[in-house]
Amino acid sequence: MLYWKADEGGLSYALEERKGHLNDAVVKNPQFEWDFGYKLGFGYFLPQDRWDISLKLTQFHTHTDALLHAKREEKLFPIWITDQTPLSADAIKMHWRLHLGLFDALIGKKVHPGAHVILYPQWGLRYAIARQKYNLEYQGGMFLPEREESVRMKNKFSGIGPYGVLGIQYPFSSCFSLCASGGLSAVYGEFYLHEDEDLTIGHVKLLGLLHTFRRMAFIADGSVFLRWQKAWKKAKRRLNIQIGWDAVLLFKQNRLIRFFETSPIDNPGNLGLKGWQWGILFDF
Repeated sequence: MLYWKADEGGLSYALEERKGHLNDAVVKNPQFEWDFGYKLGFGYFLPQDRWDISLKLTQFHTHTDALLHAKREEKLFPIWITDQTPLSADAIKMHWRLHLGLFDALIGKKVHPGAHVILYPQWGLRYAIARQKYNLEYQGGMFLPEREESVRMKNKFSGIGPYGVLGIQYPFSSCFSLCASGGLSAVYGEFYLHEDEDLTIGHVKLLGLLHTFRRMAFIADGSVFLRWQKAWKKAKRRLNIQIGWDAVLLFKQNRLIRFFETSPIDNPGNLGLKGWQWGILFDF
């Protein structure tokens, strides 16, 4: 079970005017929320040479919403519209959503370099998919009822590539171990960008952008956790219960395009996830 929180750069959606001028304006960013996800794994141990094969699935879905209202005698200025005229709004509605899936196929072998340390190198393939939606609505102010606008954006990535992990286990009692792991994958795949800007009334299209391209995307992950285990040697069974902290970083995952001075600006931002994980593992 996962309890993670996402964070991503490059998603600022408004300037909030302070004291009647933009010199003291505050940039408004999404306030990301904590959500649940899960990890599911299957493995097979090869007793002849002590190698193991495993399949792991990580799924995490999250979203955040905001409705920002301009305070008295202050203004909100949109960031994502293509119109270069400095238009102000009374209210801005924001919605962001992420669906993340990681599927890993790994082979590994535990190594005992010392009496109290166990190393666990693994390598294989990772398939990654990250689908994001980012929607904005601008209301009131200079956006008259017939000029209220909505911006709808999609940022999708999927790909496959090599993945390597190194785990370390330090047993400090007969049942408890302190564990840590770190991994890096180089996933080659396709980015799919779709951006629409429309008038809310009549759905008059002001911008329609579709852009696909292929890139190498790097994903780093790490975890630290405490593990309790109980083994039944005669029955060859082992129960593991663990709790710890995870972190995942998808480099340059935000590829949404802003328009500045009539020129499109690529706005790469890293997508990070962090939070708690706890689970049960049963070997037989």
